[in-house]
Amino acid sequence: MSIPKYLKRFLPIGDQMLVSGSHFIIGVLLARALGLGVYGVFAVAWMLVLFANSLQQAFILIPMMTFAPQQTKTERQTYLQHVFFLQFGIIAFASIATLLFCKLSCYFSPEWNLTNLTTVLPFTIILFLIHDFLRKQYYVNENIEAAFALDVFAYFPQLILLAFSYWTNTLNLYQSLWIINAGYLLAILLKMRISLEFFSMNDLREVYQQHWHFAKWLLGKTLLQWFSGNLFIVAAAALLGPVAVGAIRLAQNVMGVVNVFFIAIENYIPIQAAKLYAKDGKVALFQYLKKITLQGGLLASFLVAFICLFSAQIILHLYGLSDAESIFLLRGFALLSLVVFIGIPLRFAIRTLEQTQSIFIAYIFS
Repeated sequence: MSIPKYLKRFLPIGDQMLVSGSHFIIGVLLARALGLGVYGVFAVAWMLVLFANSLQQAFILIPMMTFAPQQTKTERQTYLQHVFFLQFGIIAFASIATLLFCKLSCYFSPEWNLTNLTTVLPFTIILFLIHDFLRKQYYVNENIEAAFALDVFAYFPQLILLAFSYWTNTLNLYQSLWIINAGYLLAILLKMRISLEFFSMNDLREVYQQHWHFAKWLLGKTLLQWFSGNLFIVAAAALLGPVAVGAIRLAQNVMGVVNVFFIAIENYIPIQAAKLYAKDGKVALFQYLKKITLQGGLLASFLVAFICLFSAQIILHLYGLSDAESIFLLRGFALLSLVVFIGIPLRFAIRTLEQTQSIFIAYIFS
């Protein structure tokens, strides 16, 4: 049964609500079950997953969402097949680096017990990256129903198993990561299709060169962005310990409500912008992004105002805490998100025009 056309336009934000809402609930369950200290360890482990995903975004997904919409259906099918194999270089590098990091952590941060995650965390990275690639591929093909189904298969089992473990008081850090892995693996097995019909090494090399030309500045930007954005968490981990990291992540987890909106824009708007630019040129592109900025700014402002006014009640009711530091951090992150939103449409314009060096330079100054 197909979804009515008038409902399809709400699917991107509905899908992102499912994803971000699931991450939000998982964060609440883990914080309550593990306590701030162990939850801080989980936060550091998940930072490694997000770092790997940021590399994948820069080198694989952002170029893909710029190039694919401008191609014919046949060209796109061949292109996406080669991009799928290209991403395994990122996956191999990230998973091996994570395994080594966990093994060597006993020499520089033994109190974090990351060596206990040596087996499970590399698998988390592999499965998370494959799942995210499939999801973005469906968006590029404008098959949002399939993307939504992929996320249902991934996150519903995670939520059910984590909730059951929470209510039976059996949830621990190691088990929680394996439950998360199981959800991603189920979705991948049900939805992934591998074809070698149009595959050739020459085409793979050509796609690699195309992505490298586009993404070399984005990779630099990604490293700057990740380290600048997470430096205070790394510092908190090194100087103050897991409890401080847990407090920071509590506040960031609440901000997932606003990030639903931001990430839905990231999934949908660049594709439409690339198609509009290919069809009607720069003027139409800028008019479209101006409209998105005005409409999105109103919604983002409302969400931020609500979070700032009721931050104490939010922390208390979600986590059962009245932690002053988490309340202060939540208000700070909420206000910062407005600044972040202002730059999103401009970044889309620069990416669509393939002027990614400008993004890198901007992040150096930032």
